[in-house]
Amino acid sequence: MDLMPSRVLNPAGIDAGQVENLARRPKGDAEMLRFLAIAFLTTLSVLPSFAQDSLNVERLAIIDSLERPGRLILSGELLYLVQDSSLRVLDVQNPSDPRQISIFRPGRTQYLALRDTLGFLGCRDSTLTVLDTRDPADLRPIGQLFTRGFIHGISLKDSLLYVVMYDWLEIVDVRDPENPVEAAYYYMHPGGFSVYIYRDLAFVSTVFSGISVLDLSDPLNPFQISSIPTPGHGWWLTCQDDYLYLADYNQGLKVFDIIDPVHPEQIGRYDPGGRVFDVAISEDLAYIAAGEDGLRVIDVGIPGDYEEVGYYDTPGQADCLVLGDSGLVFLSDHTNLGIYRYKGPGAVNDKYSPLPLQFALHPAFPNPFNARTVVSFSLPSPMTVSLQAFNAQGAKVAR
Repeated sequence: MDLMPSRVLNPAGIDAGQVENLARRPKGDAEMLRFLAIAFLTTLSVLPSFAQDSLNVERLAIIDSLERPGRLILSGELLYLVQDSSLRVLDVQNPSDPRQISIFRPGRTQYLALRDTLGFLGCRDSTLTVLDTRDPADLRPIGQLFTRGFIHGISLKDSLLYVVMYDWLEIVDVRDPENPVEAAYYYMHPGGFSVYIYRDLAFVSTVFSGISVLDLSDPLNPFQISSIPTPGHGWWLTCQDDYLYLADYNQGLKVFDIIDPVHPEQIGRYDPGGRVFDVAISEDLAYIAAGEDGLRVIDVGIPGDYEEVGYYDTPGQADCLVLGDSGLVFLSDHTNLGIYRYKGPGAVNDKYSPLPLQFALHPAFPNPFNARTVVSFSLPSPMTVSLQAFNAQGAKVAR
């Protein structure tokens, strides 16, 4: 959290400037002056020291003149920002200087999905609007469908949209984007929150009943093959390399092995100490929007052995994020849209970092070692290198 400069008060409620002015008073105030000076110095000695507000994460830009920011979708160098009553498009080619290029106001917006030159915008009044996004400076609605309820999340598979609502999963055919039609629907446990399509599976999180795992081998006839109980309130989720990552609200980040989707198995959990709203994965790093605890970056490379390698204490409550190239993180936190860059272990920052001038071997992280460590080095130009590790007796142990 950003700390604003403030005036330091002593227990008597008088600040340093007032103490200085008292020194110019007649000597009759000497005893009072001596008391205030001692109290002031005592107060300074017991002032709390503020914790470091970031590690391996830098803030590039912040936009705080927006209504409450919500879901974020990144498409190339364009960032789509879904807000309570609008959809904004920002040019983020220069992440340090984002520029708004358009705004679309359809009503109470909730979620956006993109495919090619089309956008699918879900609203709280149950409408699904199809947008022509070929000119991001002039988004045009070209089709609309009234769905079965309040739209909370959307995921795409080929020409079908899977739209999650409180107790429905509606399947919408958008082969003709000007005339979207309901193709099928699936009744599910109450509390539907988000849906993620992974291969021929749909993972639907709910705030009351865990995660439903649906088989989509017949896309119009989904059926449940398993469920994953979660004691928290399942929010946003994502999948990578046969692992499912769930932001489980007051239960932290949970990771499941889904190589056998009929028998998913929880293999790890990371608790930042507060609530977790959203998660995104890049290589072996999990980026989580951790509410009042801001942005957290977790090394999840070793199943079940997770370690925080970066964080940024954002100004508000971090609840939505999306990742860009080179360690970029776009995050909304109720008060603003922030653009950050992770630059710690495992980061790939070549797009925005100059080439080093000479070879350098950097300290291992972590050190002392845990189950593994990361040894990084810098090269001024492409070349063949050999990295070898030796123990204290001089024997080679790795290369």
